[in-house]
Amino acid sequence: MNADRTLLTDSHWALIAPLLPGRVGRRGVVAKDNRGFVEAVL
Repeated sequence: MNADRTLLTDSHWALIAPLLPGRVGRRGVVAKDNRGFVEAVL
């Protein structure tokens, strides 16, 4: 595990982030920390 407790690189996150719900500009609630959630699941 990385020292900063992330498993995804920024380039990987850039590919995944647009696919997740809770983004700014979409209907519904905006997620506070999608990356933190995905990292926790991994």
